[in-house]
Amino acid sequence: MTPGNVFVTGDHHFFHERIIRYCHRPFADVAQMNACFEQNWNAMVEPADTVYCLGDFAFLPSEARTEHQLDGMSLFKRLHGHKHLVKGNHDRGLVLTLGWDKIHLEPVLLDGVVLTHHGDDYMRANPAATSRPVFCAHVHEIWKMRANLLYVGVDVWHFRPVEF
Repeated sequence: MTPGNVFVTGDHHFFHERIIRYCHRPFADVAQMNACFEQNWNAMVEPADTVYCLGDFAFLPSEARTEHQLDGMSLFKRLHGHKHLVKGNHDRGLVLTLGWDKIHLEPVLLDGVVLTHHGDDYMRANPAATSRPVFCAHVHEIWKMRANLLYVGVDVWHFRPVEF
């Protein structure tokens, strides 16, 4: 582990125009949303910190328009910290080539806490894990905490990462 603090976050959906409406995000457009997320990320995270993104980082499929691909790479490089992706259901294409410190295809166990994209799926597959905290993404604004599941996505954390 690198020195510094550890943060968890997820469900940014950078460059995803329709997520603004789907999740009732208070942004006029993708440019405003992306700028807010970048500013909030960098206000919390120092370059030596580690960030676990629990999936759905951006909407940048390989066939995305060239300017979005370049914007996505540029934005990713500007975000502070050592970045780990716990792959979510929308993470594919260019997102997987952005230069993550590590891409995790399975849930991560960090200091006794499970980090996963699909918390409900993890609990169904591991029913004995009810005594272990599970940080997840995927649910957007539906709930923040349920039993031992904590949703760490930007929609309920003022559009910023959460300190581990």
